[in-house]
Amino acid sequence: MERARDSGMAALSGKVQLKVDAADNAQPAFIMYLPIYARGQPRETIAQRRANLVGWVYAAFRMNDLMASLYGEKVPGVTVEIHDGIAPSPAALLYRSSLIEIPADHALLNAEEYLVIAGHNWTLSMHADEEFKSHFNNDAAPLIASTGVVLSLLLAILAWLLSSGRAHALKLAATMTRELRESEQRWAFALEGAGDGVWDWNLQTRVAITSRRWNEIVGCDEAGFTRTIDDWESRIAPDDKLEVMAAIKACLASPPGKHATCVAEHRLRCYDGSWKWVLFRGMIIEWDKKDQPLRIIGTITDISERKATEERIRHMAQHDALTNLPNRALFSDRLQHELVAAKRNRERFALIFLDLDNFKPINDNHGHGMGDRLLQAVARRLEESIRASDTAGRIGGDEFIILLPKLHLAEDALNLAEKIRLNLQRPFAIDEHELNISCSLGIAIYPENGSDEVTLTKSADQALYRAKEEGRNKVVSA
Repeated sequence: MERARDSGMAALSGKVQLKVDAADNAQPAFIMYLPIYARGQPRETIAQRRANLVGWVYAAFRMNDLMASLYGEKVPGVTVEIHDGIAPSPAALLYRSSLIEIPADHALLNAEEYLVIAGHNWTLSMHADEEFKSHFNNDAAPLIASTGVVLSLLLAILAWLLSSGRAHALKLAATMTRELRESEQRWAFALEGAGDGVWDWNLQTRVAITSRRWNEIVGCDEAGFTRTIDDWESRIAPDDKLEVMAAIKACLASPPGKHATCVAEHRLRCYDGSWKWVLFRGMIIEWDKKDQPLRIIGTITDISERKATEERIRHMAQHDALTNLPNRALFSDRLQHELVAAKRNRERFALIFLDLDNFKPINDNHGHGMGDRLLQAVARRLEESIRASDTAGRIGGDEFIILLPKLHLAEDALNLAEKIRLNLQRPFAIDEHELNISCSLGIAIYPENGSDEVTLTKSADQALYRAKEEGRNKVVSA
């Protein structure tokens, strides 16, 4: 195979026994290999031929069947032998025309020729005994002439048959190449038409072959891409890498014959520095003799748009549509997390209930559209007033709630609540209108005013009620 690859010509193997032949009916054989190179790639030098090799087309020849096709009836008294190489031996015997071996020193006549066929050496021998002599009535001239004619014809026919075999191999190679190209085109249309990028990994060399669509997804120049598995691994988002590599590891641990696949969704860093969500799918297609995976192929699909849609839906489900603040469900989830963290770390946090004062008259006098815009402006001022680690949410109407984690002093919650009250007391300019409102706030501290969500919210709500009862526009602690 290497000789065929480096020469660009057909090459013969040595003597082999075909595995498909039954052990009790096996006969010597040889294989002709013809290299196939990538279409349109240079092949003038050995290095170019090695670099652009795609594969081989081969044809197996059984010697007994091959020689039976060369000539019909055997010449009486003549034994023809073909040995692999230039040193005849029992182990190198490819073919003998008779069951009985005629030792060369017992033969009446011997003839021997060395053949070089497709870069491989054979030795062709002919031995004539007394039967051959009697067939020609002891006339030595016809006997010698006939021996030479038989040998020459045999050489010519053998060379022709192998030459036609090479032509057949070339034709077969062309057919297989065309069929392979058509098959690749169909698969490319099916996969890339669906938007999938195809990859093929060699797990021993760590080389990765990628399709045009794969390169488009990651935004790389096909000629400039290094095509290694390590390059791909380096582009997985750190938060996703553990899950992706675990899926691949489980796939590689599958025994041969199993449907060894892996599937994962992860973010992939493109060559322009941007990130895309991709669906990664792979399947092992080849193992070595020790049952270790050799090749794994698969696809990536750009699912960024789907992920963006999922994120929008998730955001809509967790945020107030008018103010874009966390809604009651998301706020409750964050409060539960803070309860667990505070209990584990023995920390304090504050819960603040806020209710707008004199909001109803604005709705009545200016309409609900103006009221909605005022609520949006209130939400923006709330976010400007709190820390990045705090959460402000809307729980309905003109009611808001604020979570202050990692509270060091109870006074910190009072100070923040007072800051919010003063900020909301400033006039709001909406269109040509100047709107004035105020707010009342109630504070509950964990764990002093409650160690669970129900108790804490009840304490904060009661504090808010007292603030309203005491004249509004003030802050009250539980």
